Amino acid sequence: MATTNALLTVARDLLTEKWGVVEFSTEIFPVDEITQYYRPEMGTGLVKQFLSFENLQSVADMNQSKFRTAQLEDEYRQDGKRSINLDPGYLTLDKLVLYTTKNFTHRIFIERGVFAEITLTYTRSGWRTHSWTYPDYQTDAALAFFTRVRQSLYYALQAGGELPSFSINSAQSDPKGDLS
Repeated sequence: MATTNALLTVARDLLTEKWGVVEFSTEIFPVDEITQYYRPEMGTGLVKQFLSFENLQSVADMNQSKFRTAQLEDEYRQDGKRSINLDPGYLTLDKLVLYTTKNFTHRIFIERGVFAEITLTYTRSGWRTHSWTYPDYQTDAALAFFTRVRQSLYYALQAGGELPSFSINSAQSDPKGDLS
């Protein structure tokens, strides 16, 4: 039942059809060593991979991403249970936001049963996790991946003249802008 390497390849192909070329990805890693959260629904042997895409998307457009990924999850259900779990979201210079269909006290209603949460926050000292941040998003590999994506975003915004008003080299920099 668990997500396999073959299912990850299928999911990646479907996502690239929707959002374009994958810019960065992590190695495929076992989830069972990090958390048993998914075990009741998805069984054991679950693997995961983080992806980011080259094309920058509007946050307003990203709100629809959970509807599409939920459809993909439903298409690959086995015996009523998910065999893939897709967590769409977006990254800004100061946070990682994920979409979910599960409400909780720290999540904000977006529309039609979709909620958003700030999963990670970026500060001068790097990524800050929260009490609700899933364990697989707290690993060194995940945080290094999101740092790499953040750096790419910074340079893309800089090249497009869309960088927020702070200087990366200034000692007076806003903590959200420090890439070190």
